[in-house]
Amino acid sequence: PFKMRALSHCRDLVKIVWEDGVQSNVTSTWLRAHVRDSRFFELNSILYRNEHLPFVAKGSPITSVDQTEDGEHFTVNWEDHSSSFNASWVRAHDTKASSGLLKSFEPVLWDSQAKIPTYDYSRKDEQLESWMMDLKKWGMIFVSETPTTEKALRDFLQSIGALAQRIHPVNVFTLQTDAKEAMDVDYYSYGPEYISGHTDASYYMQSPKLLALLPTYYSAPKEDIVSFFTDAFKVADDLRREDPEGFHMLTTIPIRQARRRLGVEEDCDPSEKIIYQVDTSKDIPIISMEGDKMSLVRLKFTKHGGLNLQLNLDDAQIKKFYRTYKSFQDKINDPVNQQALVMKPGTMVVFDNQRVCHGRRRIHPTTARTMLGAYTSEDQWQSRWRIVYGKKSGLEDKWLYGCSDETLEILANRYTES
Repeated sequence: PFKMRALSHCRDLVKIVWEDGVQSNVTSTWLRAHVRDSRFFELNSILYRNEHLPFVAKGSPITSVDQTEDGEHFTVNWEDHSSSFNASWVRAHDTKASSGLLKSFEPVLWDSQAKIPTYDYSRKDEQLESWMMDLKKWGMIFVSETPTTEKALRDFLQSIGALAQRIHPVNVFTLQTDAKEAMDVDYYSYGPEYISGHTDASYYMQSPKLLALLPTYYSAPKEDIVSFFTDAFKVADDLRREDPEGFHMLTTIPIRQARRRLGVEEDCDPSEKIIYQVDTSKDIPIISMEGDKMSLVRLKFTKHGGLNLQLNLDDAQIKKFYRTYKSFQDKINDPVNQQALVMKPGTMVVFDNQRVCHGRRRIHPTTARTMLGAYTSEDQWQSRWRIVYGKKSGLEDKWLYGCSDETLEILANRYTES
């Protein structure tokens, strides 16, 4: 599909017929706007020069086109300039011509009976694409033989990119069962009672993408601490079949998710306290959709700020909404949908905070646990995938610049085994 069978032109258009019979019509101005030669494009910084915009706006008729013997590139000659283009890059950019080349992706929906993928910490670098793909499919992985240090946690997440910036004195947080001071700030997270299944930071403009939790100490003389993880996509998919009206409500009615926090659990200079104060309020549906597919779940009723009165919902509609919300939460908390485990030192859990809900059962007074946690942002996650796909594509950096995520994926997967 990426080889050219025929190449022709007129004054303002280049026509390419590909080996699979598909045709691309590429306008002259589009090509001028995407030139990648050194006259208009700085190859070291991978950015356009100031001279580029006047060149594009000026326009000029195409005088001729020709292609290399291997069919990998073609050259467009205008009256005022000549520039070479990578043929595969053009095919991947033509969304109509390349629509059938993008592999379809469906998440693996799971419950208590599923076997979640497990990786060995020592192979995190060589298996990077594999465990990232399983995180994409399953939304969750276990990482065995993980050293019980903050460095180990950082090194794993930094395989993807920088840790997400928290509005706290630290970006790696510590969960302790005896953190009395922390309970004054956030009893829900640090208190001993049952914690319902939820996603973190639902009240931010962009909630964190990945959350890694690493136990570093554990003692349970009488009763274990049971943590659980639930695939909210699977639960929501069940709800869509059982109660289409309720599902529609959770995907269309924006609920106000809010947080007002004037202190932090970590030690900090009292003069810096104002830096870490937060007051947020965001109206967003509990379940976000991209077309007919779920893309994001934000679930944390303790950070519930109500519904906008201007939605003009009558009492029956509001009651239906909250009953559906409760039903959804109940299913998240149902053991049949959960991966339940006792988190002990040596195994790290990494999961998609925009899909997988987490919580825990109550803590017995004699039980003690210390756990480290940190986040990766959506931007870092998407950026690492782009770099992975760019490397697989084999193209020069100049062609990878500015590609859509879909274009990069098509280019990365264009080589197939015969």
